[in-house]
Amino acid sequence: MLAKIVDRFWNRLETEPEIGPDGVLLATSALLIEIAAADGDFSALERETILKILRNDHELGEAAAAELLELAEAERQRSVDLWSFTNRLNRVLDRDAKLAVIRNVWEVVYADKRLDGYEDYLVHKLAELLNLSHELLIAAKLEVLKRHKQA
Repeated sequence: MLAKIVDRFWNRLETEPEIGPDGVLLATSALLIEIAAADGDFSALERETILKILRNDHELGEAAAAELLELAEAERQRSVDLWSFTNRLNRVLDRDAKLAVIRNVWEVVYADKRLDGYEDYLVHKLAELLNLSHELLIAAKLEVLKRHKQA
């Protein structure tokens, strides 16, 4: 089923970008991969964190999450900027949903228990592109850090 949805997305990409739930999920996944690769090392732990987010937050099965991750990586490779992904999210998501995306970005950042300078820059850039204030960005970060300390 996911393949059919993504096929529909790819066929319409040039003329009418898909911004429905599946296009949003693809864009979100691409951003999560981008943050995971920001420090030059897309680790197995970061990959598993993204898959866990896709399974838990978006109720995807193992196979669908893995397939989506592959498709998102392919779209990320073809993309020349982050704006195409964040624009898709801005057109569909409200502030709370975009804040959930940023929380997931922080989850991927802290999967390896450290914040790299490139990751820090990129997450701030994503928040800016998603029209989220610095205060909301930091609140999301502190929420994720608190959850990591409790784990």
